Amino acid sequence: EGTKTIMKALIDKGLSPRVGSAKAEKIDREYIELVGKSGQEKIAFAPETGDYLLRKHLGKPGMTNEVLEEVIKTSIQAGIPNLDLYFILNLAKEAQNSSQKTIDLIMRFHELSQKEGLQGRLRMSAPNFFPKAWTPLQYAESGRIDTYLQKVATLQSTVGPYVAVSSMAESVDLLSQNIMSRGGVEVGHLLIEVYQKLKERELQTGEYQVDTFQDWRDALSTLGLNEEAYFSEKSTDKMLPWNYIHLNSSISQKQITKAWEVFQNKRAEFVFN
Repeated sequence: EGTKTIMKALIDKGLSPRVGSAKAEKIDREYIELVGKSGQEKIAFAPETGDYLLRKHLGKPGMTNEVLEEVIKTSIQAGIPNLDLYFILNLAKEAQNSSQKTIDLIMRFHELSQKEGLQGRLRMSAPNFFPKAWTPLQYAESGRIDTYLQKVATLQSTVGPYVAVSSMAESVDLLSQNIMSRGGVEVGHLLIEVYQKLKERELQTGEYQVDTFQDWRDALSTLGLNEEAYFSEKSTDKMLPWNYIHLNSSISQKQITKAWEVFQNKRAEFVFN
């Protein structure tokens, strides 16, 4: 309600407020209509996956496919020309049919947007899964690069002709982002090593070139670091690099571990208590 009050006040003064991604299960028609009235070019929602059971266990039990359909329909009716949907590929504990459910959901949204007369484009963002520190999934196995590329290729061939697909398929971030997400103090030395390789190449060629997968893998090898260590599932019995830095005073390590155990069993959504 507070957000709507602020948006109304700004619009009344002739301003055009902008909002980022919205929680589909938390907003109502009035909120969406205010976004449309503000002249915003797009609105974004983050289903994470087309597999509702997995989405529920990720902490979004209220974001059902029906709720998503309703906010998409309302957004189009409110005159918002573009829709962005955020998904994550290679999520921890995906079922064999989770990817197909994502494809099916995207096509369902495409058909709905066509029926309702979407003015612009429907786009899905599909990055790889990187576990984040101080979340229940910090122990999970990272999304494997080869599996991710296969899933992106499938998306491009199935939904790509109808929906704009934004992925990390051509990006070295598939490796570097995961290392920086899961690494410890050694990452500082690794960054310096990668920088040195880029600097040497620039001196040799006379031009700057962006870092590549090979640059990172060569740097890992030089420092005696194992790429696999940044992707494998972590034990709850061992200290992680970020355990020495308490990032969130409202959540304890014990609660994080308990939530991870619950997630593995898929018995309930994350509850910190």
